[in-house]
Amino acid sequence: MLYVVIGISLLVRASEGLLCLKCNDVAQPRHCTTVVECPHSDVCYVDRSVNDIGETSYILGCSPANICTNITSTSQSSRGTNCCGSNLCNHQACGEPDYPSDRGLICYSCHDPVPAGRCHNIEFCRSGEECSVTGNQLFGTMVFTSKCQKAFACVTHHSGGVLVGKRDKLNERSYDDQGCDSCCNADLCNQQCLTQVQAYADCSEIHRAHPDLPSSIYVITTWNTSSQAKVVCDMDTDGGGWTVFQHRVNGSVDFYRNFFSYEAGFGSLSGEFWLGLSLVHEMTSRTTNELRIDIQRANGNLGYVVYPRFRIEAPPTYILRIGNKTDYSGISSAMADDLTSTHGAINMAFTTFDRDNDLYGGNCASVYHGAWWYNVCFRVNLNGDYLTPGTYSHSSMSFIDEYLSLKTSRMMFRTT
Repeated sequence: MLYVVIGISLLVRASEGLLCLKCNDVAQPRHCTTVVECPHSDVCYVDRSVNDIGETSYILGCSPANICTNITSTSQSSRGTNCCGSNLCNHQACGEPDYPSDRGLICYSCHDPVPAGRCHNIEFCRSGEECSVTGNQLFGTMVFTSKCQKAFACVTHHSGGVLVGKRDKLNERSYDDQGCDSCCNADLCNQQCLTQVQAYADCSEIHRAHPDLPSSIYVITTWNTSSQAKVVCDMDTDGGGWTVFQHRVNGSVDFYRNFFSYEAGFGSLSGEFWLGLSLVHEMTSRTTNELRIDIQRANGNLGYVVYPRFRIEAPPTYILRIGNKTDYSGISSAMADDLTSTHGAINMAFTTFDRDNDLYGGNCASVYHGAWWYNVCFRVNLNGDYLTPGTYSHSSMSFIDEYLSLKTSRMMFRTT
């Protein structure tokens, strides 16, 4: 998403209107449960006033950026106005409290069917809930209902149509050719569902067909086995379309696991996870792909490197194939080359503590407490132990950085 800076340090999206809370009289900005899309040149605002019976109240909505001015007074008896330039940013102002840090998703919530874009009510999901949306044909118009729903009951699917008409002899109902049910886990991601998403084999295909979809979890259908799988799609980084297959942020998931775990995948797609060698092999075996590795160091510095011709070969060894780097930042050129050097991970089979495929006299995964395409042994150990960022340890989650434990890491690929 592109942003431009304007006069009073506001950020305005250049490509579409902001989504802003809109209410006329609420006790706190965060109590507003109505949202609208503003005109392209508008920002979100909150204005504090005193109503006819002496109560402090807030008006929220959209305002042209060139006339919206911040008034920062926190006194309840004086006016306060805040202008801001990101989605839903007007949920706090004038000293009023923010959303709680542990809030759930914000989802569209319309239980009566409305056309796409006509739902303006929102609700705050509880822990373990996702946004859901159901689409039906109603007299030639696709209409949608939306709500929060428990994640365990919220599996994105497309039945081939909505249930209509009478039941047949098998006590099942016939289908028409339009309809959808889907779930997603990003704020306001459930305005409408796209039945075509499941027909796509990776995030690149989804992004090319629907470039306005946000980064979120989507269901893909693998090209060879026609298996359905949930994947994390990064639709923002460097043009979007990335399928994330490794993500580490806080050490909440143990990555010191056996070969079967790395083959099948583990963790939570909403947190730390490894997608699975088997799935990534199938997804990369048909197309030409590029691999991107993003890291964050203990001091907050970011780095990334991109490699072309990425694929993971077939089982049982899942050999890593990549070409020489095509782009990098935040790391040295020599460091970026280490993954494809003579002693790097290129052309190596995957090794875990119970499956030794490296060229070392022992087992690199056991010695360095990880799982990787080890050689003899490594300069990269992104599946090593998550330690306090900056900790020096040979077993740490590290990237050619003198065994200093990283703060975050992410690996992802897309077709080229």
